This record gives sequence, structure tokens and C-alpha cells, in this order.
Amino acid sequence: MLGIVGFAMSFVSFLDIAGTVLCIVALVMARRAKRRNGFALAGLIIGVVGILFTAGILALIIPPIALAAEECNRLAQGTHVVGKTTYTCTPTSVSFYTTP
Repeated sequence: MLGIVGFAMSFVSFLDIAGTVLCIVALVMARRAKRRNGFALAGLIIGVVGILFTAGILALIIPPIALAAEECNRLAQGTHVVGKTTYTCTPTSVSFYTTP
């Protein structure tokens, strides 16, 4: 039962870690009982792939946003063009785009 729950949780990106942990627990319990648990194994594989995918996406998204926020701290409020990039800086948000 725990393997099925972990398997289902592995398909939801923000529940990947919890689903992976549940699948590991289910696999350990199944091995102690000398049984197989295909759902737990599948959930573990899907969960790990999901975690790696999410980490990769975050690694690509966070640095440009952090750099834009630093640039807005340097430039102050308003719309600024630096090279080919336009920054719109407000106290609560940052937006930027680059023209080709």
C-alpha cells in the first residue's frame, strides 16, 4: 500500500521527495518481508528522475533571476536598458527581456 502511495506522489513535482522517501520505506519493508514491490521500485525511479529534472530546471531559472535582481538593486526603480537587455525594476518585482 505504501508503495502505491509513493508511486502516485512521485508524479507530482512538489511531492517528489516525499514520494521517493515513501518508496524507499516501502522497498525496505518489502525486502524484510521477502516480497516484491513493483510500485515502490517504479515510484522510486520516477521520483528520482523527477527530482533531478526539477533541480535542473531550477538551476537554469534561478541564476538569471538573481542576476536581474542584483542589477535592479544597482540601477534603482524604473525601466533601464543595459546593452540589449531591458530591466523593469519595482520595489516588489523584477522583469527583464533581451532583444535579439
